[in-house]
This record gives sequence, structure tokens and C-alpha cells, in this order.
Amino acid sequence: MTKLEIAVGTPPISTLILELLGIEKGLKDARKERIGNLIVEQAKKIASMKRYTPLGVNLKENGKEVIGKCISMGLIVVGKYPREL
Repeated sequence: MTKLEIAVGTPPISTLILELLGIEKGLKDARKERIGNLIVEQAKKIASMKRYTPLGVNLKENGKEVIGKCISMGLIVVGKYPREL
């Protein structure tokens, strides 16, 4: 008999952001429009959820990953374009 081990991970960052902000989907052209505003506490919450993934070096790096995802989704973070942070 073979023993199997199944690991269940967290959803992708984009899915967590959409659920947290109550948005159905991101934008097709994120360069022209903005669909939502992510605040620091929300970004920290998502970063801490992704803390134990293989790419999660530390909370700061995960936070950068969350803010980077906001760029491609057409979101602003704390009222600013994510690249300005």
C-alpha cells in the first residue's frame, strides 16, 4: 500500500485581492483604468497568508509581490499607483 501526501496551498494572490475588495475580475487594460484601492492592512493580510509558500522569503518580499500584482490588475494602493510605492 502506497502512502500519499496531499498539501493544500493558498489561492493565488490575484484571487485573494479580488475576494478582499469584492471585485469580480481585474481589468483587461490596466494601464488606462483603476478599479479599486488596496490599503496597507489588506496588503499585509494577503502577504501574511502567502508567507509559507515556497517563494515566501519574508513578509516584506511577499508584500512587494502583492503590490506588484496590483499593477497588472489595475488597482491603486493607498491612493497611489503601485510603482510609486
